[in-house]
Amino acid sequence: METLDYRPRLHVLVCTNERPPDDLPSCAPNGAREVLDALRAAARRRGLRVEVQITPTGCLGWCHAEGTTVAAWPAGRFHRHVRPTDAEALLDHLLAERPARPT
Repeated sequence: METLDYRPRLHVLVCTNERPPDDLPSCAPNGAREVLDALRAAARRRGLRVEVQITPTGCLGWCHAEGTTVAAWPAGRFHRHVRPTDAEALLDHLLAERPARPT
């Protein structure tokens, strides 16, 4: 095992979960891959490939029939109904946000 000391400024998790058609809604058929690609492109355009890590993930527990769920750390917030056209504004918002405070 190797431990890496890598702490990105922002870690964005994009739900790319896909459920069977007869199950609950999921993010994959609602543009999850496009949201992931748009967020990565937005980070790349800003020269933030190392500072901002954008990771596809399984279900984040907030799947909906419209759009994709995105979670971000260190802010500790979830964003639902995200569309590819939201990528630039969402990245602006996430970079400006402060980390969540423990309760």
